[in-house]
Amino acid sequence: MRNLAIHPDKVRVATGQVAGHDRKDSKPHVRIWHSTSLNTLHVIGIGDFDRSVCCLSFSKQDGGAKLCVVDESNEHELFVYDVEKGRKLANTKGSQDPVLAVEFHPSEPNSIIDVGKGHIQFWTLESGKLTKKSGVTKAGQAITGAHEGGIFSICVDPEDGTILTGGGKDRKIVQWDSSYQRTGLTKEIGEEYGGVRMISKGQGGPTLIGTTKNAILCGSLDLELQPLVQGHIDELWGLACHPSQQQFLTAGSDKMIHMWDSTAKTAVWSLELPDPGHSCCFSPDGSAVVVGMETGRWVAIDTSTHNIVAEHTDGNEQIECCLFSPDGSHLALGSRTIIYMFMTSRREDRNTIVLIDVMCSNSGDYEVLFWNVPSCEQETSSSSLRDVEWASQNCTVICHCSSSSSLRDVEWASQNCTLSFATAGIWPRGADGTDINNCAKAHKKPLLVSADDFGKVNLFKYPCSQPKTKCQSFKAHSSHVTNVAFLFDDSRVLSTGGNDMSVMQWQIVAADND
Repeated sequence: MRNLAIHPDKVRVATGQVAGHDRKDSKPHVRIWHSTSLNTLHVIGIGDFDRSVCCLSFSKQDGGAKLCVVDESNEHELFVYDVEKGRKLANTKGSQDPVLAVEFHPSEPNSIIDVGKGHIQFWTLESGKLTKKSGVTKAGQAITGAHEGGIFSICVDPEDGTILTGGGKDRKIVQWDSSYQRTGLTKEIGEEYGGVRMISKGQGGPTLIGTTKNAILCGSLDLELQPLVQGHIDELWGLACHPSQQQFLTAGSDKMIHMWDSTAKTAVWSLELPDPGHSCCFSPDGSAVVVGMETGRWVAIDTSTHNIVAEHTDGNEQIECCLFSPDGSHLALGSRTIIYMFMTSRREDRNTIVLIDVMCSNSGDYEVLFWNVPSCEQETSSSSLRDVEWASQNCTVICHCSSSSSLRDVEWASQNCTLSFATAGIWPRGADGTDINNCAKAHKKPLLVSADDFGKVNLFKYPCSQPKTKCQSFKAHSSHVTNVAFLFDDSRVLSTGGNDMSVMQWQIVAADND
C-alpha cells in the first residue's frame, strides 16, 4: 500500500497497491474498500500500471464518480476511471519527473492538477482524452525561503483558510495566513520521528502529521504533537516477547528498537542503536534485553532505565540469534559460523556478563537457538539444514545429524527451530530450505506458528513432525514474514515483516470444527 484517498462520502477508501503474492493480484492495482466493514468493493487497474501506484484522488464536484491514478512508470502515466464500473475513461503519459500528488479541481469535475519535482500540470478530461497545460508563475509570485530543503506537504485549514507547509529536511511545520504571510507559528518535529511527509486537518479536528520515519503525530502547532503510530523504516527481523507482561520488543535495520504495549498498540519507549539490529531476547525476569546487530556487535539494555549496560563486539559477522537459558545463568549468541556462550551474574548491584565458550562450525549460518529444560545443553538450527547440539561446558559437538534419536525426546524450554523433529512438517512441498524464516511454539497450548517468504503466517498443531502437516495460513504482510512469536500468555501472536517493515498482531480463536 503506497497511498490512499478518501471518497467524498467519507465511507469508501482507495489505496494504491504494489504487486502482491497471489497470482490474481500479483500486479499493481487500486483497491477500493469499505472503511467500516473493511471489505473490498472494487479492484481497478490490474494490468494497467507499471511498478506501483504513486498517487490517486477521487473527483469532488460529481460526488466521487471518478478516480484519477498516477503510476510509477518512467512516464508517470495518468489514468482516469469510472469508480462504480471500474472502467478506464482515459489515460496519457504524464511527466518524466517524480509526481508527488494529484487532485481533481474542487468545482470543475473534469479538471485535474498534478504536482511533482519541478512542475505543476493542469489536465482537462474531454471526450475520452486528457489534454495538458503546464503551469507557470510570473516573477514575484513565488515564496522563497519557506523551508530548508524540499517542501513535502501543503495543507489548507478548512476553518480559517490558513496554510500549513511541511519540510522534510528541516522537520518544520510553518503556518501562513491567506495572504501567504508567515503568522509566526512554527513547529519543529522531534528527530526521532523524522521529517514531515504529509499534513492533514479536518473540520474542527486536530492536525495530523505523517513523517518520514513511519510515525503519525496528532495535535496542534501551539500545543504538543503526540505520536499516534510509530514504526520502523527498514527491515525488521528482531522480535522478542516480555516473559510476564503484554509487551514485546522489535529490532530493525533502521538502528531502532521499540518496546511495544500489545494492548494499547503503542510504543512504550524507543532507543537508537549504534548499528542496525537483527535479533533480540529478554532475560527470564524481564529486567534486561539483549540486541544483536548486523556488525557482530551486541548490547544489553536495562528495561527500566532504557540504558545500555553492556556492549560487546564478537567478530564481524551478523548476530543471527540470541537467547538466555531458562534460569538466566547463561546467554548464547549465534553468528554465521560461531556460537558465543556467556555466563551472567550479579555482583555488587551490577550485572556482569563473562565469555566462557566459543564454538565454531562450518555447517552454515546459525539462525535460531533454544535450550533444554535443565539449561545445560543447547540446540541450534543452521541454514545448511542440519541440527547441531552443543555441550556448553567443553565446546564439544554432541550430535551433528538431525536424524539422531538422541534429540527426539529431549524436552526443550522453547521451540523456534525450523529444523527439528517436532517441526519437520512445517516445510511445504518444493521448499528450498530458506522459505521458512522462523517459527514459534505456544507456551502452554499445542500450537506452533511459522513465518514464510510468501507473506503468510501459518498456524499448526504441535508437534508437527509428519511431512507436509496441514495448517491454516493467514495473510496480512505484503512481503516476506521475518519472525513470529507468542505473547507470554499465548493470547496473541506477533509477526514482523521484511520489505513492508510492519508489525502485525493476531488473536487465536477457536475454529467452528475445533
